[in-house]
Amino acid sequence: MKVAVAQINPLLNELQANISLHKELIKSAIDSSADLIIFPELSLTGYLLKDLVQSIAINPLCSNHIEQLRELSHNIAIVFGFVERSKEGLFYNSAAHLAQGDIRYIHRKVYLPTYGMFDEGRYFAAGGSLRSYSANGGRFGILICEDFWHISASYIMALDGAQFLLVPTSSPFRSLSGGDKLDNRRIIEQLNRTIAQTFCLYVLLANRVGCEDGITFWGGSEVIDPFGSIIAKAKYFEPELLFAEISSDEVIRARSIMPLLRDERLNLVLSELRCIQGKRGEFQI
Repeated sequence: MKVAVAQINPLLNELQANISLHKELIKSAIDSSADLIIFPELSLTGYLLKDLVQSIAINPLCSNHIEQLRELSHNIAIVFGFVERSKEGLFYNSAAHLAQGDIRYIHRKVYLPTYGMFDEGRYFAAGGSLRSYSANGGRFGILICEDFWHISASYIMALDGAQFLLVPTSSPFRSLSGGDKLDNRRIIEQLNRTIAQTFCLYVLLANRVGCEDGITFWGGSEVIDPFGSIIAKAKYFEPELLFAEISSDEVIRARSIMPLLRDERLNLVLSELRCIQGKRGEFQI
């Protein structure tokens, strides 16, 4: 399967302009014979929406904007980020997988960062599930940005059969040490390799670029194989359409060499987690 990772600079609160950018890159990916194209987190809207969330939210089942992408998905599968308005009137930071004109899956971001410069918990409801799904002849999982920082989320996806972990993100460049020794870019890149190698799956990170409200997004999108090796890497801070070849056969090969998932003791894990859950709230020295 040939995949395209669209490292873009979406415009804040400009839905139709961003749709046009998506369509342009989708057509380029189709011309390059790609089977799947992945866009970053909130790729249709921009990231720092704040009070704009409600006005730009859409119901994906009855949106003319999504319909434009659904038509193109007859020729290529498309994963994109948007603000979802649920039938209950809640708003989610979501990502959808379109294929053959249908919505195959929608993931609602589970972990909403609400610390430091982040304030997602104020504007979005948290998703309540972590599931893999079948599409394009393989098994996929979507984790949006902060979801991926929680190792348990990738663990669950792998146990649920995910072979290809799609990670749409809007990651701003941040120094975490007050200097140049440690930044979130280096941590994310190390995490990509660790997750891919530990769970023997592909990690496809689609990060954005550009600036919003003084915040700079660093790009650096990449595709990591099930052995933890980089097979494609985009530039930092510049838009790019990145291509890579991926195969479920490599996942099978990696898992046969290192059968950690096969040997997981789920009953033990569940038992210990229940024990830990029962201890929550207890005073400990």
